[in-house]
This record gives sequence, structure tokens and C-alpha cells, in this order.
Amino acid sequence: MIGYTQPNNDLYIFFEDSESERLRVERIQGIYFNLRDPSRVGLLEASVNDKIRDRIKTSVKRDEEGFCTWLLLEMRLREYETFVERRSFELHEGFRHICLRDTSKQGTLSFLDQLNYRQLKYWKSQHSKPKT
Repeated sequence: MIGYTQPNNDLYIFFEDSESERLRVERIQGIYFNLRDPSRVGLLEASVNDKIRDRIKTSVKRDEEGFCTWLLLEMRLREYETFVERRSFELHEGFRHICLRDTSKQGTLSFLDQLNYRQLKYWKSQHSKPKT
């Protein structure tokens, strides 16, 4: 799972492999990229939680420079089931959209989503390499 927030405040999270199916029973962990500096990554977590009041809830921790160090996305079971069925889910929150995408099936991403996902995958590959 990898994600980021666009300059317009829209949050995008891409679930990979079987993460969307595993999400029903476990908390998924991934990488959150800060666009101001993609080398400054945070922990991204997602879970299904029917005890929350909102359809989807996000919690964020930032460091003293404003970089996201931890982002938790929780969703109700109904939203989760819609996401799994459609392989995509968006929620408009007035000041932003929360956009969830499942990358496990070929052809489920729009052209722009593919571009964004490829960029995140590139950053992830650069982040995973040992520094020499």
C-alpha cells in the first residue's frame, strides 16, 4: 500500500496485491510519501472499523517541519465492501477527496491514476535501495 496527498489536499491510497482483501481482517501497513520531499516517508496504515462515526476517518501525525510521519485510514464495513466490489472508492469531504484504488487487477486504474501509481512505485523503489 502506498499513498500521498496531492497539493489540492486530495488523498490517494493505492492497495497492491491482495491487500484490499486482507484489509477486512487485518490492519495493512504501507508507505506514505510527502510530495514536498519524497525521501521523507511516513507510515501508512489502513483498517476496517465499524465503530467510527464517519464513513471514512483519517488520523495524521506530523513532525516539527510539517511532514506526515503517520497516517491512519479507517473505513466502515459498508464502504470497505463497496471498495472491494468496485476496486475503487472516492469520498468527497468538502475540502478534499479520499481516493482508494486497488491495483491488483489489470485495467482498473484510469490513465491519471496509472501515472500517479507509477510515480509512487518509482519513489518506493528508490526508498528501498540501500544508501551508499
